[in-house]
Amino acid sequence: MMGKLETIDHIVKAVCVLHNFLMVTNAHNGNSYFTPVLVDREANGQIIPGSWRRQSIPLLPSGNISGNFSGRDALKIREAFKDYFCGVGRVPWQDEAILRGNF
Repeated sequence: MMGKLETIDHIVKAVCVLHNFLMVTNAHNGNSYFTPVLVDREANGQIIPGSWRRQSIPLLPSGNISGNFSGRDALKIREAFKDYFCGVGRVPWQDEAILRGNF
């Protein structure tokens, strides 16, 4: 599946923002979304495989998806995003970009 370069660029940026959000949020909560042993690393000239290589979690079928009603968890996540992006995660250019439709 091919996407427009601009769309792909927006998706990559959104994933980076989500990653940063999870890193900051979980650091404040004492949880660990990301740990150093998760990724491959180098020690004394040797590559040490990360723990992600041992994890195999298959995708589950999504089932029926219908309606516009958000569950309680989805609303909590939405509120957390709002608080983050209107607070510590705010960037100087975001309001202007949203008003122009460049997001």
